[in-house]
Amino acid sequence: MQIGLDAATQILGSALLWAQQERTGLPFWPVLVVIAVLFYLLIIRPEFSSRKQHEQMLKNLKPGDEVVTIGGLIGRIVNLDNETCTIRVDDNVRVRVLRSAIARTLGEEKKKDKDAQ
Repeated sequence: MQIGLDAATQILGSALLWAQQERTGLPFWPVLVVIAVLFYLLIIRPEFSSRKQHEQMLKNLKPGDEVVTIGGLIGRIVNLDNETCTIRVDDNVRVRVLRSAIARTLGEEKKKDKDAQ
């Protein structure tokens, strides 16, 4: 379950406010530990998993894959190096970009669309 940063901020703010108002024997540090665990589970852990998926996608790139760069260029990979790749954007138009500049592959999205139908 992934929630937005605004919702996480509201949850954390509410917990801090509750901890400040409640002085009936519950120390502040257990509440702080619970907040830290929630912050890790809701924000940090999903970011690590999405980063790992992106790195795996970059490792699995091969010539012929249709990709989208972080700049919005859509093209087909023609050549791959360790750090760069050449993308054919149109007939006789090739662009050389860093591998890390590739946001996603379009082949995966087409497969997801077919599975959904």
